[in-house]
Amino acid sequence: MNSGQTSEIKIRSGTVSLLPNGIILAQTGDNLILEMGDVREFTEAMATIAGDQKLPVLTIPGINTTAGPDVREYSSSEEGCRNVLARAIITGSFAQELLANFFIRFNKPVVPTRLFHNRAQAEKWLLELLAVKKKGVMEYEQ
Repeated sequence: MNSGQTSEIKIRSGTVSLLPNGIILAQTGDNLILEMGDVREFTEAMATIAGDQKLPVLTIPGINTTAGPDVREYSSSEEGCRNVLARAIITGSFAQELLANFFIRFNKPVVPTRLFHNRAQAEKWLLELLAVKKKGVMEYEQ
C-alpha cells in the first residue's frame, strides 16, 4: 500500500479493508442481492486501497447474500479483477457454496480463485501466491 492510502472503506453493501498481511478483505452485508452498482463500488474501493498493485483478495459474503449473473460475469472479468492477484471465497452456507462453485467453473475468473470453508486456510493460500509473486518480481528485477 502506498503511503497515505486508505486501509478501510465502508460502502453501501459492505466493507473493503487492507489486512496487515497484505490481503484485501472484501466483506458484504447480510441478506443482500448484489447488483452491478455494488460490485463496481467494491472494485473501486479495492483500487483505492491497492493503488497500482494487484493484491490477494479474501471475499466473505454475508449471510444469505447472493449475486446475479451480471455481477458474477463482471467479477470474473479483467476489469473486475484489475487489482486482484487471486481471490479466495469463504462460504457460509450450502447455497453460497453452490453459487461460488458455479462462479469458478462457469464464469472462469481471470485470476486464480478458490473456495474455502476456513479463513486461515484461505489466507494461507493467498499468502503463498503473494510470496510467489514477490519472489518472481524480485528475480525479474535482478
